[in-house]
Order: sequence, then C-alpha cells, then structure tokens
Amino acid sequence: MTYIPHTRRAEQGATALLIVIFSVLLFIVVSVGFMRTMVQDQQESTDSELSQGAYDSALAGIEDGKRALALCVQQGNQAACDTLDAKECTTVSDAGIVNVTGGETIVKTSTASGSAGSDYQQAYTCVKVSRNTADYVGTIGADNSRIIPLRVQSTASFDTIELSWYAPATGQAARVVTLPTGAAAADRRFTTLAGWGGASPNTRPPVMRAQLMQFTKDNVKLRDFDENANAHTLYLYPSTAASPTVSFAGDGRRTGSQVPVGAPCTTSPAASPVAPIDSYYCHVRITVPDALRSNPSLSNTDKLAYLRLTTMYGATDFRIKLYKGPDLVEFYGVQPTIDATGRAGDVFRRVLAHVELADPMADANLYPRATVDLTNNFCKVLFVTNNASDYDAGTGVCNPAL
Repeated sequence: MTYIPHTRRAEQGATALLIVIFSVLLFIVVSVGFMRTMVQDQQESTDSELSQGAYDSALAGIEDGKRALALCVQQGNQAACDTLDAKECTTVSDAGIVNVTGGETIVKTSTASGSAGSDYQQAYTCVKVSRNTADYVGTIGADNSRIIPLRVQSTASFDTIELSWYAPATGQAARVVTLPTGAAAADRRFTTLAGWGGASPNTRPPVMRAQLMQFTKDNVKLRDFDENANAHTLYLYPSTAASPTVSFAGDGRRTGSQVPVGAPCTTSPAASPVAPIDSYYCHVRITVPDALRSNPSLSNTDKLAYLRLTTMYGATDFRIKLYKGPDLVEFYGVQPTIDATGRAGDVFRRVLAHVELADPMADANLYPRATVDLTNNFCKVLFVTNNASDYDAGTGVCNPAL
C-alpha cells in the first residue's frame, strides 16, 4: 500500500496575522492619540486656572496699592508717601499694609479647617505705585462730561494740552470712520443726532467741547473768569483738513466767531488691522494762556487749572498729555498708576491700573452740564401777581409732550 501526501493549498495564515498586527497598531495609535489629547486638555485647563489665579493675585495687589495710596493722600501719612515715591516692589509692605513672606505677599484662597490659605500657591510678588503719570486716560458717555485737574509737580509748568479721542477698544478691529465733508470753516455745521453719522451711524468721531478753568487757590471770584481771560471754551470739530494746533485764546465767545474749531482726524489711525488702544483717530494740541501761571507773586501750588470735556454726538474714550514746549510734563497725583505682578504656582500675570481717589462723575456734578436736562420739550409759564386766583397752569397753551 502506497501513501500519497495531501497538501492544503487553500489556507492563508500570513494574511490574517498581518491584519491582526495592523489592527493592534491602529488601536495603539488611536489610544495614544486620545490619551495625548486628554493630557493636553488637562494641561490647558490647569494653565488657564493658574493664569486666572495669577491675575486675581495681581488684582489683590492693586487693591492693597490703593490702600497705600489712600494712606498717603487722604490720611497724610508721610511714611506711606515716601514708600510710594521710592517705587520699590515692597511698596505695600513698607507702608505697613500687609506682611511679606519670602519676598511676596500670600493671597489667602481657602478658609478650610487647618488650611493656611496658601493651597493654591497664590501671591503677589511686586507692587509699585506711581503718582507721576505721563497721561490721563478715560471714557466719556454720550452727552456726559469729565473734569480733569491739570495738576503737575510744584516745580513744573505746562503751556500746551494734547487731546486725543475716539479709539478702538483693546483687541477690537479698527473702526470704519467717516468724517464730515468740506474743509472750510463754514462747513463745520452741527446737525441732528441721527444725521451726524449720515448713512453710517456711530462711525463718526464726536465733537468735543473743551473748557479751561484757571483760578487762584482760596481766592475765587466769578468776575475773574471774564476779566483776566482764565475761562475758555472750544468746540473741537472733527475734520480731515485742520491745524494740529489751536489755542484757547481763540474762544468763540471772545472773538465773536461762533464757528467750531477744526480738529484733525483720520480714518486710519494704525496700519495693523487691530489698532492698539493709543491709536486715536483725532489729535489736537491746545495752547493754554499763561496769564495766571506767569504771575511771579503766586506759587505753583496756588495756581489751579481744570479741563472739562463734554462729548456731543456720542461716547468716546480719550487721552490727555501736557507739554512745556516740546517736552512732556507729567501729571502729579491726578490718576496714579499701580503696577502689580501676581503669581499662582509657576505662572505670573502683570496688571497696570489707572486709579483715581475721587469719582470723576461725582466731580462732574460740581460743574453741571445743564440747569435742566430733559427728553421732551420744556414749557414754562410765569405769572407775577398778588392774586392767587390769577394762577393758570397753562395747559391750554403749553404741552411738554408736543
């Protein structure tokens, strides 16, 4: 009997093995990619929390800096004033406001039992307060006013005010700005609120009313504002063709001309698509009469000056700088800056804040915009008589709703 071997040619084991290997590799790649994504998301979440914690720590330093500033200015603590002027990172602790541990101030973030308040490792490492500032910045609502003290060091003086206004907010794209047509003075006309922007409302810089007030401390007389020309008003009208320098001496009330003063504005303040906050659309320099400051019998501390700004046709942000000739003159104690650096873990955030000791809107109430401010028409009926029965409310001829 002869044995004939039989060969199984239909079996393909190598192909199945390759499929299994590649399937396992694919599963490993997907799993590793998923785990990597999870780790990255967790790291981003942790970094975000630490960044927010560092920012909160910096804000805590800002608040303590305000306390040191108030201790100096409002309570007259000379030691606190000396620490402010030193501009050291330890300003707050040197003023006796907080304690320092290891060169930083720990921010308490937990009140749990047994916790020392440092479980998130939050602290601020440096706080500097500067009473000298290069500018004054702010925002004015539609048809509102701000009063800015023009106060400088006792040894300094200024003769020019640089006013800039209408800028995009930080991180926003540059506005599409339209400007009134015509460059002649006769073209500077006031119109209705709806007609100010024409076909593109809210794209035109507002008119700024700038009012200068100068007087001597503890010796204020109303007649002084007219007799020695220490009160001036200018209406700064946005224009594509205007002189970059004007003068408060050109006050329309004094020269007889009621035409607003042209203020140079542009439709493109910055080349980049996202303009920085200091890229204002309108800039003008206003020379200031020096009749008060040139008086040799007065010290600089006795010479007071204020600038009142009022918007017409919309809200705006603004910036003010002072100059003596070509040289920049710093404000003193008007809008101090507080520079604070906060930490959470190994993440640091730095915050620069402009602060004021008084509410600027409360100051505006000292110099009201109008005696009566209303939405509808105003009707007023007057009678001069000694007979009470003669009184008539005027309902037949006066209807404030019309």
